[in-house]
Amino acid sequence: MGYGPDDMEVQLELASSNFSLSLNRSSLIARGRTEAARMSSLVFDRLSVLRRKAEEGHSDAQYELGVALREGYLKPESTGDRLIIYMRKLQESIPREGDTDAERELKLKQNEALLKDHAKLAEDKRRRNSIEKNLTEAVEWLRKAADQRHLYALNDLGDMYLQGDGVERDQSEALRCYSSAADDDWDHGDWDPDSFGDMWQKAADLGHGKSQYFHGNMKRFWWERFKEEAYLVDAYKWVSLAITSGQLDLSNQLDANRVFGELSAMMSADQVKQAENKAQEWTGRGKKITE
Repeated sequence: MGYGPDDMEVQLELASSNFSLSLNRSSLIARGRTEAARMSSLVFDRLSVLRRKAEEGHSDAQYELGVALREGYLKPESTGDRLIIYMRKLQESIPREGDTDAERELKLKQNEALLKDHAKLAEDKRRRNSIEKNLTEAVEWLRKAADQRHLYALNDLGDMYLQGDGVERDQSEALRCYSSAADDDWDHGDWDPDSFGDMWQKAADLGHGKSQYFHGNMKRFWWERFKEEAYLVDAYKWVSLAITSGQLDLSNQLDANRVFGELSAMMSADQVKQAENKAQEWTGRGKKITE
């Protein structure tokens, strides 16, 4: 069956269109490869700079390099302004008292969309900043930073020893890292207080008496601020465990006894019983922790 002039013209247009699409597709692929190569080069350059600073002895760089090698992800350069904008939008999308049903529904949809977009962007950022994992080298750099009393490095190194992540599992070594946050000569003002709290809790869970006292005192502070019963019960639990640990020096023992007395005076009999049960559960003993 032959083609007429009109049919031939249609075929030529289709061929031309397919050729253009092929060129566009090839162009997009080439552009994507170029962008990927550029990003890879940027990541390599940043990693080189970070490694040089770490080798020069900068504890922050040693910590960041250790984390990057552990996670296989190089933290991108600051995006503080964008994060502030995102957090502001997220805050605005939270339903408020007095909102109509329609406003509430709209805000919930906006909130869900923001969270999905953020997760997608975070995953894309992680992919574009990925590096090869090296747990052995990660431990080495975190240990170098920890030797300089870098709090976050001590925390992460403790996690690796507790989990057996890149090293042989060693609970004693994990405790040594975590409990360092309870040292008297730490300048707490240099660090995020939440980081100390996290390490106090981990060390307390592993049986470090001084951390148990600090953690209990922090729980008491949270109770005073938020008035939630769970904080008060936990404060009693941890302070009582610290007192009976036999690990406190005289000054901390006196302080702990004072705090324990104050907690006892403000708690109901039911709250005290809850705290004692939680303390017994932690120790595994079938008797009261305190009289």
